[in-house]
Amino acid sequence: MKRGITTGQTIMFGVGGAVGSGILFAAGGLVYAGPADIVSWILTAIFIVLVTLPFAEYSAMFPRSGISARVAYYSYGSYGGFLSG
Repeated sequence: MKRGITTGQTIMFGVGGAVGSGILFAAGGLVYAGPADIVSWILTAIFIVLVTLPFAEYSAMFPRSGISARVAYYSYGSYGGFLSG
């Protein structure tokens, strides 16, 4: 089969998946936000994107399975990869 996905699309898939799963944790903080709950949702989405962009970049640079353990392996060595995996 011919590959038809680009690096940019791969990055957006990673960021979209992280934002989609991470934004669900923002509902727990709405009790403390009060009337500013929309602002807290927007800030949470911005912070999640900022945190996941480097991870998505690594995923696009090293397109292999188990990228979460491989990022830790490339960053911190074999022990970090073992703990992350």
